[in-house]
Amino acid sequence: MQSLYADIHDSKRLNTLKLSVWEGCIWQIYATWLLGPIFIGYLGHLGATSAELAFAGSIPFLAQLTGPITAWWVSLVKKRKKLMFYLGMVSRLLGLIPLTLLFVEMPRDEKVFWLLLGLTFTNIFQSAAGTIWSGIMGDVVPGQIRGRFFGMRNGLMGVCATAASLGGGLIIDHLVSPMNYALLFGAAFVLSIVSTLMYLMYHDPFPSAPKLTFKDVVMTPLRDPEFAPFLRFMTVWGGAQAFCTVMLTPYFLNELHFTMTQVGLYAALTAAVGLLVNYQIGFIVDRIPNMLVLKICALLSAFLIPLTLIVVHLTHWTSLVWVLAVMEAVIYSAANLAIFNLAMHKTQPGNRLPYLSSGSLLSGAASFVMGLVAGWVVTVLQKPGVPGDYLEYFLLCIVLRLVSLMPIRGVRIADAKQAELASQGQ
Repeated sequence: MQSLYADIHDSKRLNTLKLSVWEGCIWQIYATWLLGPIFIGYLGHLGATSAELAFAGSIPFLAQLTGPITAWWVSLVKKRKKLMFYLGMVSRLLGLIPLTLLFVEMPRDEKVFWLLLGLTFTNIFQSAAGTIWSGIMGDVVPGQIRGRFFGMRNGLMGVCATAASLGGGLIIDHLVSPMNYALLFGAAFVLSIVSTLMYLMYHDPFPSAPKLTFKDVVMTPLRDPEFAPFLRFMTVWGGAQAFCTVMLTPYFLNELHFTMTQVGLYAALTAAVGLLVNYQIGFIVDRIPNMLVLKICALLSAFLIPLTLIVVHLTHWTSLVWVLAVMEAVIYSAANLAIFNLAMHKTQPGNRLPYLSSGSLLSGAASFVMGLVAGWVVTVLQKPGVPGDYLEYFLLCIVLRLVSLMPIRGVRIADAKQAELASQGQ
């Protein structure tokens, strides 16, 4: 990684880049066990319905609606890094709820309700801290290496996700409940506290944000002729992707009858492939038009992923699931890096939070709604006398993901107009 850091002569920036990699890896283990597939697997163990599992998978999107409030709050405080720490710490402390409920006897419906409520508030505070984190890291990471750095960081986080998924699945499948989940949730809680303490060691080049009214935070990005088309794309893209992804783990568990170890293997393979390709994808994203990357990713996600799921559903050839893991790793690694890169290019250092928060708000709202719609659709299709169930659902995934191609043209036109105005100004 020497070549990646070679041009960074500011020791504070360099230390923050390296620290963020360690912090991200620790956080990834916590997220895998206490926010992601392991937690959803526990809900399935309790007998949660498809709608409840869809809601659990959609909660991170719901939490993104706090973005504008976070950006406005940041403009009122002197140190955004400290606010990030406090929000992160509250999020981590809420992780005690599922750990405690493991040993509390109560009706299934009540326990699922309290688990979902705890998960909701955990994600709300985590999303708020994450919005500030994105603003700080967007200011710290030099633009010329942004794709490669986050590609490398995401890849290493994927290694941790691999270990966490495999280890978590093995523990759940081979230890007696509730001690298996207690072991994972307890370890995740400890790791989450460690990762949050590391926030205090970050360097923030723009600690104080410009003071803004809440109306400014919400309306400024929407009125920006260059950023508004990008917001429309993020909204449609987020909703279209969430419609399919929130039901993937429930489909593996309920329809393909995967064990948690197999679900862990799926996540592990995705992470391992991400490790292999993230840096190379970041290198590409730094050098070719990001909108071209997004267009290709949108097409691939619309056809390759749902069609593979349809073949698996019709033939019960579950070996194709591992091919699906590889495709997801490549497609979403490229799409996520391109989207983040575009967001950084279209915003200014020190004043990114209102723009990033508006993107979180709109894409989160669309993703949350479409996640709930996905759960409702699957529930309806699974009723007696209704043909198709998951087959029709996967076909709907194709249609919705093709729709996400439409806003790309608007972003391209806005970029062309901006370039024309810039040339005229010269």
